[in-house]
Amino acid sequence: MEEFCQNPLCENKAAKEVLVSVEAPGDQARLLCAACEEAYTWGVQHGSRIDFGLRVDPPHEEMGPEPLYTAVYLIDVNGANVHEAAEYAHRIMTDPDSMRPVLIVIDSKGGCTTVDLSEDDVTLDDAANDSKSKKEDQEERGEAMDKFTKTTVGFVAQTFKKDEEGRFVCTHQEFIAGDQCDYEDAQGNPIDPPEHEYQPYNMTLRTAAQSETTDAAMLKRAYDSIEEVLESLDVGGEQSRQFAEEIRVLRNVISHT
Repeated sequence: MEEFCQNPLCENKAAKEVLVSVEAPGDQARLLCAACEEAYTWGVQHGSRIDFGLRVDPPHEEMGPEPLYTAVYLIDVNGANVHEAAEYAHRIMTDPDSMRPVLIVIDSKGGCTTVDLSEDDVTLDDAANDSKSKKEDQEERGEAMDKFTKTTVGFVAQTFKKDEEGRFVCTHQEFIAGDQCDYEDAQGNPIDPPEHEYQPYNMTLRTAAQSETTDAAMLKRAYDSIEEVLESLDVGGEQSRQFAEEIRVLRNVISHT
């Protein structure tokens, strides 16, 4: 058996040998992947003949941020003529209460993939049940919760002005809060926001002296951390020889204090 599907537009691995109709019923056999075999079987069952000489061309390779696909939708409908059948199919496709279909999706390289959208509905139902369960758990522990964290997504707008020495320094800044807010309990678990008082967002501009003090404190903490790492590495013996280069680098950093 050949390795790949004999549909010229498909690059999937072959799964089954299928008798196909080209000139007469079943006059040729083709090795097809599961998706192409299903497409051909649908055509035979519904009274049409899929001739692999009549091809659905794959979409061109999209140069934008997302690839381009061709989605093939097969459906049986009744109608007095082809126009009524097309109208009926469109009504089913646009009906939000209709069952989600099985589609054959073709990528720019001709690869075919069968996508059963009804399976996504099951996943969504499971997700809804999980969400309901989490909400019930949250309500059970709600009375015990005495603290939570609110994280707001936004951005900072800063105004810079040239000083007497010709440098641009920040003279004003403000936090612009967005609509996205995440809430967590004390253990870091996501929660629905409980009722709480609104707290405005306050920001202050640090003075040069405050910045220097803060920077010095951060630098001291960094050096203290390096000292702790050195103490854990430089204990003599094989371990010290194994990390000799790392120990040398860390000691050179500390020597600049």
